[in-house]
Amino acid sequence: WLKRQVRCRRSRLLPHRPGSPPRTSRMPPARLPMAPAIALSIFFVVVAASGGGNLRGNATSRAQQRFRSIPGVRSLSGRVIVKLKSEAQLEKEGKLKAHARALRSQAQEDVMRTKVLHHEGGLDMFLVETAGEEEDAFIGKLLAQGGSEAIEFAEPDYLVESPTFHLHNEVSSGGVQRRRLEAQVVPNDPRVMEQWHHSVMNSYAAWGIHTGSEDVTIAFVDSGVDTSHPDLAANRKEGYNAVQRKWESEGGNITDAILDRTFTDGTSSVGLATAIGNNSEGVSGVGWRLSHRAIRATGDDGNAQLSDIIHAVEFAADAGDKVVVITLWTDLKSRVLDECAKYVKDKGGLLVVGGNPLEVYDFGDRDDDD
Repeated sequence: WLKRQVRCRRSRLLPHRPGSPPRTSRMPPARLPMAPAIALSIFFVVVAASGGGNLRGNATSRAQQRFRSIPGVRSLSGRVIVKLKSEAQLEKEGKLKAHARALRSQAQEDVMRTKVLHHEGGLDMFLVETAGEEEDAFIGKLLAQGGSEAIEFAEPDYLVESPTFHLHNEVSSGGVQRRRLEAQVVPNDPRVMEQWHHSVMNSYAAWGIHTGSEDVTIAFVDSGVDTSHPDLAANRKEGYNAVQRKWESEGGNITDAILDRTFTDGTSSVGLATAIGNNSEGVSGVGWRLSHRAIRATGDDGNAQLSDIIHAVEFAADAGDKVVVITLWTDLKSRVLDECAKYVKDKGGLLVVGGNPLEVYDFGDRDDDD
């Protein structure tokens, strides 16, 4: 087909002999337009294979990374979290030592020219204000500076909003349930049969093996806790307020910020995991002998800044808490949370992020995060 097409094209370039019949293409006219179409297709295939050059590629990338508020879930706050790469990380990427040092220094200068509110030393994250500029534009300008190669990421400091909860009311028949569990460990707490999740998780069989240890502390990053709750008092460690940056003994307020609501978020989260079991009181936690620490990261309205959440995580890990649980409602698949998870793991602990909108996030193997 191509040979015929070339002959057809070539014949059109030859001068027409006087008296000879007019030349016609041996190709059906309907098929002639296919040649430019094929050429155009080949062009676009080559462009796509080469990354598209500047043909809308950058615009598409910017559109995919646009930061936005989601009503009732999170909102932009006019603040941004910036994570810098270390010199060692830059050298690992192939930069010479002097170049890595220069890039890191330049990136830090770029950040310091903005209004820096706080620096999380362990995580090496800067909290900066956008000075009234939209987050997209602010981050775009920051990443266009000379030290951008040493900036690992920049994300908005989202305000994570307190949700409206819908509670399950699944109460099992106490008598039937207790008879079925006679061969397993059943605590004497009067409302344990109302805790439907224990049957689902097979907690009763697990309690025959272990009920937790006071030597292991779980830190709950949430709205605080009811410090007077009888089912939580015995194994409670000193709390911390991540907004005020104060220990409980220094005046930090750890009282549950939403105690006056139908559902006390922080208190409930602590109770589900660590409420004292077999004490003839209330309910039973999954690990009823575990210690717990309440780290309040919310304001009085029950909402939390992402920057206060990461400070709470860093604080808990530095305090030696083996498990850090973020039980605030969030749908964030955030680089910030990834870095927090690595930081806790490096300290010998585990970060758990709960409260997402009924989705299962697969982050892969916990031991394969390098």
